[in-house]
Amino acid sequence: MQYNELIDKVEMRLRFNSSEKAERTMMATLSAISEFMSPEAARDLGSRLPAEMADELDYGPPEEASWEDFTEIVAEKEGAGVIAEDAAAHAIGVMRIVREAFYGVGDDPEGNPGELAETDLDKIRAELSEEFAPLFDQDF
Repeated sequence: MQYNELIDKVEMRLRFNSSEKAERTMMATLSAISEFMSPEAARDLGSRLPAEMADELDYGPPEEASWEDFTEIVAEKEGAGVIAEDAAAHAIGVMRIVREAFYGVGDDPEGNPGELAETDLDKIRAELSEEFAPLFDQDF
């Protein structure tokens, strides 16, 4: 999936009023989550994303953090007065789109399956504490 298609999906699904807000949210979520995974997992994620998004990932050693820390980081990166509770909902929505587009969970609107098997996403999920489970909940 191309960069602009992903941004359009975020804008539509999260009911944002601009592609700029959708872009900030997508980048905030992906860069924040990459701070908490190993360089290998970040590279795996980055290899599936458009270059513009992969460039924003943190490929350094993982940080220790809670779900609360994560949502506060996403809120700060989103800017514009976003609070942690809203950032959590945004991050969950972004990760659902990432799963559908790149990890074979769900189909895109044209009915095409995602590019990779769910087990590949399990590697990323395993890098994070159980607190991060909402990012991988398929019932969102």
